Amino acid sequence: MILGIDLGKNSCNLVGFDEGGTMVLRRRVWRENLIAFTAKLPPA
Repeated sequence: MILGIDLGKNSCNLVGFDEGGTMVLRRRVWRENLIAFTAKLPPA
C-alpha cells in the first residue's frame, strides 16, 4: 500500500492506494491519533 498524508494544523487526511493504483483508503484523523491509526495498517 502506498500511503499519502496531508498534514494539517489539527487533522491529517490519509489516502491509500494498492499495487494497481486503486484507492483503498480515504480517511481524516486527528494529529494525536495519526501514529496509532497508521500502526494498525497492514505492512507495505
